[in-house]
Amino acid sequence: MDPAPARAGTPHYMSPEQCRAEPLDARSDVYALGATYFALLTGGPPFAGKTPLQILFDHCSAPAPDPCARVPGLPVACGAVVRRAMHKEP
Repeated sequence: MDPAPARAGTPHYMSPEQCRAEPLDARSDVYALGATYFALLTGGPPFAGKTPLQILFDHCSAPAPDPCARVPGLPVACGAVVRRAMHKEP
């Protein structure tokens, strides 16, 4: 019997489907890019749980955060791009 597949990636930037060990495609990369863009715009990751498991849970369950709420004056279009890229359903 094969062991369960390992989850490779950094919890702060993993897509919900990657967190759930589901099949991945280019849409997972779009989500990860959105999370990376969020960090570049705000100076921190979109979810900052106390444990890696909490961060993974937030990627699967919590609404995508609005970078404009963390950085006043950030262009609304930037926030819209991040929220769209970090949509929970691929």
